[in-house]
Amino acid sequence: MAQNPHNAIIHLGHNNGTVTLWSPNMSTPLVKLFTHKGPVQSISIDREGKYMVTAGADYRVRIFDIRNYREIHSYYTQRPANEVAVSEMGLLGIGWGGHVSVLSPQIQCVNYRFGKMR
Repeated sequence: MAQNPHNAIIHLGHNNGTVTLWSPNMSTPLVKLFTHKGPVQSISIDREGKYMVTAGADYRVRIFDIRNYREIHSYYTQRPANEVAVSEMGLLGIGWGGHVSVLSPQIQCVNYRFGKMR
């Protein structure tokens, strides 16, 4: 579960691979996205509220542009990621087991590329 810092919408990951977006004044989800082929392990949203990063038990980390609900990038990980986090500087941290990888550059625009894992 994560809260979008820009508009306070709650992003909730489910065991069926979907992420639903909720507003406190609605009784049904605003949006339902199919993000993974297995359970969603972790969700993070950048500080501007434009991008959502999800990690799934399917060994994938996916980045979505939540302004138009499209996947813009997908990464395969060696093991299922337990946690993803987008820093204030736009770096993406991916954690699994006792390991952490940091991907760069910042999540700033739609046409970006992350560098190699460091």
